[in-house]
Amino acid sequence: MNTEADVQTRLSLVEELEPTPELADDLTAWTDYLTVGAESIDDDPTAVIEAYDDNAKASGEALFEYYMGTCLQ
Repeated sequence: MNTEADVQTRLSLVEELEPTPELADDLTAWTDYLTVGAESIDDDPTAVIEAYDDNAKASGEALFEYYMGTCLQ
């Protein structure tokens, strides 16, 4: 993600998803991370880096694994 438009595109896509009950918290955490990115990437890129904490990382990984294991098979 390099610009607000990049982040906003991802955020818009994520907001269309309906998570499984097991992934609801992960999707919320990832949405929160992208929201910080959309609000700050142009003015304060450091905030995006700081928002990518262990919780955001774990949530992104869980969503990725679900996508790879379910959607791409």
